[in-house]
Amino acid sequence: MNGCVQTVTANIPLANYSGFFRVSLMSSTDGWLPQVLIVARGEINPLDHCAEVYEKLGVFLKVYGLELDKCQVYLDLMEYLGIREPFLFKWELKKNGCLKSQVETVNFSDLPLDALNLIKNYYSDKWSLFKESLLTNEEKVAVLGDILSTSVYDEADAENTSLSIKFRILEAIRLRSSLDSIFEKVIKFE
Repeated sequence: MNGCVQTVTANIPLANYSGFFRVSLMSSTDGWLPQVLIVARGEINPLDHCAEVYEKLGVFLKVYGLELDKCQVYLDLMEYLGIREPFLFKWELKKNGCLKSQVETVNFSDLPLDALNLIKNYYSDKWSLFKESLLTNEEKVAVLGDILSTSVYDEADAENTSLSIKFRILEAIRLRSSLDSIFEKVIKFE
């Protein structure tokens, strides 16, 4: 490895189910960090598929020279539970004859620096189109509209969604805060 920090995010499909879970890793100057972020996607809770997650995650990590049993695994269930619930968990996945799966809630302030940086980097990448783009605000709204169109079902739902976005923008203007600072407050990175 050449000394620069890299990240990798992969979607890993679940057999017999039309869905996947997402895995994110981050490197340091010495190689890939033994910190793993698993992100639930939509209606899929990786806890419901722990044996398959264990198997596929182990294979995935070997590609990067990591062993699952020597990694700290964090499970982000924000999309599954919502942002108002505790959504970040430390997930212990061990196999000694039978699979042991245990989760405990994690406070962002208690995370090791490497894990915190991995999670912050994962979410920062998700917002980069809006933060670091040369698109106009109108073009950003068009992109956002396309993204949200699959989850908006009628005119009333579209109106409620647009009002929610409007109030978030007005709150950010009133507080003179950026998207980063609002998101960091929500997930308690401060």
